[in-house]
Amino acid sequence: MNHKISRRIFNIGLLVTVAVALLGGILMKEWIIWVSVGIFALNFVQQLLFDRCPHCDEWFSYRSKEPDFCPRCGKKLD
Repeated sequence: MNHKISRRIFNIGLLVTVAVALLGGILMKEWIIWVSVGIFALNFVQQLLFDRCPHCDEWFSYRSKEPDFCPRCGKKLD
């Protein structure tokens, strides 16, 4: 999977996590909040697996914008 697609999936997953957690809080259903925790955990694992350089396997920082070049090896990213 492309790192840019992975980053977009992560961002969408964060929005879904927050929305489900808010829904659980509004409805006062603890199990819905636990579902949001599970969604976040799956989202985090997805980022760990796919948000990295295809050449040297360097992980990209989520706090920075999407890189065009790998910060470690300097190769251009797709």
